[in-house]
Amino acid sequence: MAPKRMLFLNVEPESVNDPDLRQIAASTLLFDSKLTPDQIVLEITERSAIIDFSAFRSVLEYFRAL
Repeated sequence: MAPKRMLFLNVEPESVNDPDLRQIAASTLLFDSKLTPDQIVLEITERSAIIDFSAFRSVLEYFRAL
């Protein structure tokens, strides 16, 4: 059995709130690359603070639901 490939993406908190990131994740990462959602890991950097934690959480829930 071949090892599962994983893609780790470092993103800043403000990037997660960008609606374009959702579109890119859905189209490019999942469909074009043939990756499944469980193969993609978003690593949130610690360079900047999360301003709106509620909005940040809802975006993360969106990605988890893919």
